[in-house]
Amino acid sequence: MSAAYRQRGHEMDPAAVTEIYTLLTACGEDFVLCVIDIDGVPVASGCLITGEAGILFYSAGMRQPETRAVAGYFNAAYYLPIEFGYARGARRLLLGPTAVQTKLLRGARVNPVISAVPRACVPLARLLAATDGHLRRQLESLRA
Repeated sequence: MSAAYRQRGHEMDPAAVTEIYTLLTACGEDFVLCVIDIDGVPVASGCLITGEAGILFYSAGMRQPETRAVAGYFNAAYYLPIEFGYARGARRLLLGPTAVQTKLLRGARVNPVISAVPRACVPLARLLAATDGHLRRQLESLRA
């Protein structure tokens, strides 16, 4: 992931990238990393968060120009998540959101969105509560 930041002109230490993705550690075994490699060297990755019936594609990282030789983005962002989803019996692949900080660094504005979650969907409600809390803390830290 730090290579992906570097390619966009934003130098990021791997430890800082890890800190950005601390939300994913709260997902435990529901976090899956898809890695595309060439001769054992990673050139693309995709972060997934799995649920009961769906998979959220969270973000992607690429090492250019090597990833082009193996269509790294499409394999990490679409094909591997789809294959993984089929194997788990998931019926949906949700694409987004990508890293909030990356979007903010590019000038994005954050507007609150209200979502209604059915009470019976406890895993989604828990995930949304966790992501909401994390995003609010992240935004507050960026304002400081």
